[in-house]
Amino acid sequence: MKYMFTAILFGLSFVYSNAQTEPFRTVENVTLDENLSEQNLIIRNARVSKKISISVSDTLKISDSELSDGIITARICILENCTISCTKKDSLAILEKLILKNCSFPKTDSLHISYVSAPTIFVDDYTRIESAYVECNDLIINDTLEFTGKLGVKEIYNNCIINGTFINSEHENIKLYGNLSNNGHSTCEDVNINAYGTDNLINGNFSFYRLTLEKNAQYTTSDTITITEFFSGDGTLVQGENAYTKIHTSDSPKIIASTLGNTLEYTRGGIQTLNTNECYNLILSKQSKSHLVLLQDCTIANELLIKSKCFLNCNSYMLTLNNLDISDFKRDRGIISNKGQIYIPNLPHNENLWLPLFTNEQTYAGVTITNLDENHTDFYIGSILPFVTETGLATDKHIIYEFVENTWNFSSSIEKAEITFEWDSSKQLPEFNSEDCSVYHSDGTSWAIQDSFSPEYEKITTTHALNGYFAIANKLILLPISLEYFYIGNKNGIKIINWKSTNSDTFYLEKSFDGIHFFTLAEIPFQTSHTYSFTDYSPSPTALSYYRLMQIDKNNTVDYSEILCTSDNNHLISITGTEISTTIQPPYSLILTDLTGKIIQKTENTPLQLTSKGTYIIIIKTSRSTFQQKISL
Repeated sequence: MKYMFTAILFGLSFVYSNAQTEPFRTVENVTLDENLSEQNLIIRNARVSKKISISVSDTLKISDSELSDGIITARICILENCTISCTKKDSLAILEKLILKNCSFPKTDSLHISYVSAPTIFVDDYTRIESAYVECNDLIINDTLEFTGKLGVKEIYNNCIINGTFINSEHENIKLYGNLSNNGHSTCEDVNINAYGTDNLINGNFSFYRLTLEKNAQYTTSDTITITEFFSGDGTLVQGENAYTKIHTSDSPKIIASTLGNTLEYTRGGIQTLNTNECYNLILSKQSKSHLVLLQDCTIANELLIKSKCFLNCNSYMLTLNNLDISDFKRDRGIISNKGQIYIPNLPHNENLWLPLFTNEQTYAGVTITNLDENHTDFYIGSILPFVTETGLATDKHIIYEFVENTWNFSSSIEKAEITFEWDSSKQLPEFNSEDCSVYHSDGTSWAIQDSFSPEYEKITTTHALNGYFAIANKLILLPISLEYFYIGNKNGIKIINWKSTNSDTFYLEKSFDGIHFFTLAEIPFQTSHTYSFTDYSPSPTALSYYRLMQIDKNNTVDYSEILCTSDNNHLISITGTEISTTIQPPYSLILTDLTGKIIQKTENTPLQLTSKGTYIIIIKTSRSTFQQKISL
């Protein structure tokens, strides 16, 4: 039988050599177990054994056949209706073109995976690659190619061009070093790409299951792409003009999205991150609790669209809104400042800007600004502080009553603006009276009530320059009595209590021996100098004495100072050279102030170090009491 088959082959060879009109030699309906070497060759309905090699210098056509391991080389190879399981790396090596028509690369097992290598691979009819290592410069899909099975790596070094349909059903991993183009009519779905290289393109519509921009890769997209599960890497995605990118992943690499007409849309619930310094259009469209968090300063060049229950979180960065095309804002969505800044570079004269601001997703604190200044347009809204302070600054000295939780901080060249503040009545404290409230302003040193205001329920308006801090509170409670300093001197065992206050009608100096039960030591009337002093000659039955001030202003508002403690035992404070320490056991705070109460130095459980001579107040704070002593060095 073997010899008969050999004779047939020789006979076919003789026909080929004498028939100049037939460019191909044809072999069919056989099991090939002899090596072949031809210029052009057609193999039909054949089984190719693992032992032979087929070497064709020009074109090899194989149809309706099963190919297992062997060595098949050709300049051009056309495979049609074939099953290929060539698991050796050099089994199927094509020098120029590999054309696949209705072929299958089935999975055998995880140790035996097909290898396919060709400069250019064409898919001209449905082909399914379940398990294979594929390596090519260009992959051109003219019909349908399905990658599935997750076994083997597919590497494309130049172009992946899709003119038909590409199916990545089990998220087969593809390494792409060049351009990706979809010229078909439908979106390619669930594509899994690890992209490398710079200055490459993604053309056409794609839905990526995973898009990883590796090793500083840079890809430019010009159409609509969607990333559904994973968007990562150290590279950069660049949006071309009018490009549209939908991101449903939590994290994303760097994005350049500043080109005219392009759009970034974030569609995932929960927390997503925005890693771009400029975006032409930005959309937050997931209708559930969703936060888009800035990873750097960001400019929205045109439109910011935030849908229901979505929030843009500044995350300590600056958000710049250029053209004020801010659409569809409502009270259930908006911007969370979160220690960041909002910058409006061009607010037109006499136009209203409404910003739904939040301190968190529950606490609404909106603001509407109308620019009344014809010459200036730029302004900043700084961090919205969650409390109001006596000085207007974010210090640790809180005002005791916090009725509306927020302080607005503005910085601007605008000299006159109408400002309307809004808040959520369900978040205000019970003591807050919306019918008896006002806007207060601070330049950073003191608070002052605004003369021009028109209070409404949940809303209040004032006209003022857009600079400093603004807050809303009950008229008689926001500004407590201003106590600039309050300290106790000790001279030969006699206590001298000193204080300065600018906003009080009457003082009652109270004393206690346990820090709980107080009695009135003295009543002191108003002094035009605003400075007060009282000497306590009465002895104390205990080592410690406690003092506080009850202050009553002209509106009969009562306020209490902090409680100070002093000791008849001078050994609580020890001064050695320039070091000041205490005999009190930790934990404690040791504070050095001047006579006005300005903190010069503060330590926790360690001594203070003096740097110059003078008169100071030493304060020791523990969890139970505050001890003060005046010293002169």
